[in-house]
Amino acid sequence: MGQITTTNIFLYIIGFQSYHLPGLDYFPIFPWISIIFSGMFLGNIMKEKFKTTNMKMPKILTPITFLGKHSLMTYMVHIPVIIGALWIFGEISQ
Repeated sequence: MGQITTTNIFLYIIGFQSYHLPGLDYFPIFPWISIIFSGMFLGNIMKEKFKTTNMKMPKILTPITFLGKHSLMTYMVHIPVIIGALWIFGEISQ
């Protein structure tokens, strides 16, 4: 099965290959949007479960809830942390 290529930017966004827009960090919206929707769905189910049963959130889920509430901060900080760790361990040079 061959790859379909396009020069239309809107088709590139949803996952078709392009001759002119190479990117190493590009992942098309489909099928990866399903992971986001699955997380939203499971999060809403858990939220409703804990709200209706008046249960306390288990302590083991505290780090996950922190990351969810502070996702922009997590996204902005993770790259410098990874680069710093690689620099400290000598995997990259200055």
